[in-house]
Amino acid sequence: MSWTRMLQCLTSPALLYAVLISSITLAGTINMSLTYDAVLQGYGWLPQDVGLVNIGVIVGSALGAVYCSFPGEWLTLWMARRNHGVHQPEHRLLVLVFPAVLGFAMLLLYGYTAVGAASYWAPLLAYALFQITFVSVLIVSSTFAAEAAPKHPGPALVVVVGTKNIVSFGATFGFTPMLARGGHVWSYGVLAGIFGGHFRARNPGVLAQPQVEAICFSS
Repeated sequence: MSWTRMLQCLTSPALLYAVLISSITLAGTINMSLTYDAVLQGYGWLPQDVGLVNIGVIVGSALGAVYCSFPGEWLTLWMARRNHGVHQPEHRLLVLVFPAVLGFAMLLLYGYTAVGAASYWAPLLAYALFQITFVSVLIVSSTFAAEAAPKHPGPALVVVVGTKNIVSFGATFGFTPMLARGGHVWSYGVLAGIFGGHFRARNPGVLAQPQVEAICFSS
């Protein structure tokens, strides 16, 4: 019944929301990775040195994991206690407030400094710090999906993890022509707008409440 359950998951607003936010975040990471080689070489980096950008990626990814594991979990548990010991899946979405704001800002920073900035540090840090958003969104969206469909968490995870790669294809396939036509500022501005619009969706977890089983914690 796994295929049937996966199709059912596609009718859940909560799971569709998880797919969309993870898709656009993945697209942001891919689009930066497609351009940082030319951007850094434009600032005078040697081709053999461009791979060093991944040092920042490692640091950013680690910070994203730490953020979700400690302050993120603390916030989720605090929300459950505040709700009389009852945890709702949408409590986890509050953890995404900081990564969403950070990701939006880093897309704009990268776009405005990819060419002609005073230093290469701006696009370098933008790409590194965006990894905090990338890792945080992957962790929270997959956890939220499993909790929003507690009777069938496996199919829900497959839908979110697998479908995000398909949806993000559109935002990456069309990005190179956008960049060639409008430049970095316009292209990353559009991407940031789409990114922010995805996270602006209202109460996706509440729409799925009939399917949600509350998880109780002792105070």
